[in-house]
Amino acid sequence: MRLAIVITSSYDRVKLPTLPSAVIDGELLGDRLAERDAGFVVEYVGSVRKLTARLERLLTTTGKVPDSVLVFFSGHVAPRDDRLALLVPSADGTRLRRLRAERLGRLLSGIDNAAVVLDLVHPPMPEDALASVAVLERVRAEIGQQEHGLHLISAARPADAQHPTGSSMFARLLLLGVERSALAEGGEVSLARVYQELRKEADRVGQPNALAYFSGQKPFLLTRHGADALTAQDIVIEESVPVSSPVSSAPRSKPPPKPRRRSSGSLRAQAPPKRRPSGQLRAPPAADAAPASVDPPSEPLDTPPLSEHADASDPLAALSRAAENRSVKPKPATADEMVEGGFDQLALDEYASAIDHFKRALFMLPSSRKQERGRIHLGLGRAKLALGREPEAANHFDKALTLDSGLHEAFDEVREILLKQKDYTTLERLLKQRLDDSEPRQRASAWAGLAQLWRQQGELRRAEEILRRALSDAPDAPELLAELAELQLELGRHRACVESLERLIELLPTTGAQAMAALQAARVTLEFLPDRAKALAFARRALELDPTRLDALELLAVELGGERKFRQLAEIYQAVAVATNDQELAFDLNKKLGLIYRDELSDVEAARIAFANALKTHPADHQTRMLLADVYEKAQQWDELATLLKQAIYYEPLNASLSRRLLGCAERLGDHDAAWRAAVALESLEDADINESLLAGQHRPEGLLEFNAAIDASTWQRLTHPAGGAARDVLATVARSAVAVRSRQLKSKGKLPDLSDHEVVDTQSGTTMLGRSLAWTSRVLGIEEPTLYLAKTHASTLHAVPANAPSVVAGRGLARDRSLHELVGTWARHLGTARAGLELQSVFPTIRELAPLLLAALWLGGAEDVEAEGRVADLADELEEDLTPDESEALQAAVGRFPIERAKAELEEFVVSCAHTGARVALLTTSDLELVLSLLPQDADAVRADVIWFSLSDVYSQLRTELGIAVSDA
Repeated sequence: MRLAIVITSSYDRVKLPTLPSAVIDGELLGDRLAERDAGFVVEYVGSVRKLTARLERLLTTTGKVPDSVLVFFSGHVAPRDDRLALLVPSADGTRLRRLRAERLGRLLSGIDNAAVVLDLVHPPMPEDALASVAVLERVRAEIGQQEHGLHLISAARPADAQHPTGSSMFARLLLLGVERSALAEGGEVSLARVYQELRKEADRVGQPNALAYFSGQKPFLLTRHGADALTAQDIVIEESVPVSSPVSSAPRSKPPPKPRRRSSGSLRAQAPPKRRPSGQLRAPPAADAAPASVDPPSEPLDTPPLSEHADASDPLAALSRAAENRSVKPKPATADEMVEGGFDQLALDEYASAIDHFKRALFMLPSSRKQERGRIHLGLGRAKLALGREPEAANHFDKALTLDSGLHEAFDEVREILLKQKDYTTLERLLKQRLDDSEPRQRASAWAGLAQLWRQQGELRRAEEILRRALSDAPDAPELLAELAELQLELGRHRACVESLERLIELLPTTGAQAMAALQAARVTLEFLPDRAKALAFARRALELDPTRLDALELLAVELGGERKFRQLAEIYQAVAVATNDQELAFDLNKKLGLIYRDELSDVEAARIAFANALKTHPADHQTRMLLADVYEKAQQWDELATLLKQAIYYEPLNASLSRRLLGCAERLGDHDAAWRAAVALESLEDADINESLLAGQHRPEGLLEFNAAIDASTWQRLTHPAGGAARDVLATVARSAVAVRSRQLKSKGKLPDLSDHEVVDTQSGTTMLGRSLAWTSRVLGIEEPTLYLAKTHASTLHAVPANAPSVVAGRGLARDRSLHELVGTWARHLGTARAGLELQSVFPTIRELAPLLLAALWLGGAEDVEAEGRVADLADELEEDLTPDESEALQAAVGRFPIERAKAELEEFVVSCAHTGARVALLTTSDLELVLSLLPQDADAVRADVIWFSLSDVYSQLRTELGIAVSDA
């Protein structure tokens, strides 16, 4: 089975400079390939998802594995720094699907006979005249040369790719090449032959910008040889119609007949084919194109001689004409006319006739006219090259250059032949002749290319001689010096190689390239020359030039470490860590530097600085922090160690070993409160030994704490969890209005509890433990005591009621089986959020209910890119009615500081902050970590970790001291 895959898509909705009729071009080619003489199964692939997977399925699941595959792609190519992408728009034209060129090559690598035909349009790139060639070369490199099969690629700018009809110039030429080849080959058409025909036509019309063809070992046949092969009668070949011609040899009464389109897409003629006067074939016009017209002559035609109107059957007239013809002798052609005639025949692919013209011209031209004779040999070489007689062609090109050294075309032609034949000796001779009058840098570049060819053939010494000659023309050319250094290394001339690299360091334009040359010099010196100090000097210079050269750093580390020169190695690590902008590299170097100072140089202070610098880059790195802790402990710097351990516990609050180490440090410092809190943390983590358990229980409070002051605004600010601060600021400005709106909403839905049905608890009488605990907690927290309503239910429930005055409804079972201490913790956790400015969490308990409120507040505050619709718009209207002027002004200020791009994250962090803050307040009012942890839901792992860390933090320690509840004795 022969499979053709046509990949095209409509670009009507995509604003890209590309072919406007890619689909039409693909269908024309697909229809041609589906003809019986071609015998392909054609699959069209449009803008679909997972295009690569679909191609794989086409290649493997079409009934049987195809024995030949042709892929045609018409569309856009996007060059990238690392690779190329062939772009196919999605079905709706809103985004692009990418097909990697390299992936396309890999898909076809397993097919014995495969071809890729790419009709590519790339961005304009007006600043780069060779952009099309560069794109073509990158596509060629990424698809890769296959052992079997071939590739035909065109690359052009959008403006250069289109035919005047609007279709792809390349697609038109490709179809024309197929048809012309079918005639020339007698029905068996290979893509190689199509390329020859296409190349000639492309050269004539000047399009496309870049065209390449390269093949594997087997020819790829576009049509099958057989009874159904294409014949000359199947092709339409029209003669060109002159437009606005001043003279017409014969009047035309009607336009020429239009060709009929075959249903499959190819064209058949109504008459035998005719050759155009210019020798070129022209593709039939589009089906909807208007026929060409002939304008009338601008001036009246001269009246022809009478003999032209005489009756052809008149014997007397015939004799008169014969006499006239006899009297007019043909003028012999001149040498110049023979030369031009030869090139005309060459353009018509009449190679034998062209050779005859050129040979006759050589006989006619005197030897003194060297330039003209050189041009004749150029034509002879091209004709014989087209006939496959390469040695003869090379000889003619050589003679052309001998006669005229300025014939660039002859040199380009013979160079390709000599490179193919690997005749570098002749190429070198021609190069010498050609470069005698060239600029020094041009000569140097040409010599460098020749040296590379000799090097590829193993002629290293000859290549070195040529490079030295090139350097005599351009002594400051770094590319030549780099080639020479590589060659000298390959020859085993190591000292000369190092000398060349040393000169190269000074000539290279960038510090990165200089560092690479210095590192190469270090490696060669270290491996082949007995001069270790010089090698290390080269490596250090590479690092000075480019601190990111990790290979140079590794070389120095191995060599200096092996010689135990740790002081020098530490200096290098220090210099690179300071100079680099790579945070990962700086972290690694500082960590290694700390180990060297600690273990090899016994410099505790330097080790401390290095580990501390490493932690600045990665503050959560536990290993580095423990290394620094060991340094503090060894130096008996207990204050610094305690601070470091508290920082470590922030990142790992559930790590019991950190709490135990902090306990020991606190005991050495005589900080009894810190030691007790560390023991309580170990008990809560269920990792305390018997002594730690005894210490934790020694100061555990049993009744209400005796605070020496109420919690003020500064205390609340330190208690509040910092996350979600931007959302907290915005919501705080609409809190009063939001509570009122929430109350009205619940009342309208019949969900607002009727407080008249509940029993009001007198908290001042102190007759109930529930009322006493609420009064005490409110007083300590410094907030307005809410009205306590006792519900008829016996459940242990507790919830706030949205009302103008703070109100809370508690179930009768709330105080059952709870101590006064436990009730204080419950009230503190509930009321703490209100005092911290988080009261909205109690009446908008879920994030789904808070989200519309935040959006409405942002919209009222004038946030950009926020729209109020539906439920959010209604809520915004209700909020606006209740906001005071001061609240509106505060809202606008808070919204101005709010990061809109983090709106969702800020709201999530706000909800987390509410839970964390409530637990912290409960811990402060009860001093009982285990009690607070018992009040948390089972899934509140994050809150649990935060309150454990907070119980050991400096902030909590300071608050306990200020409020007079810290443990003061052992």
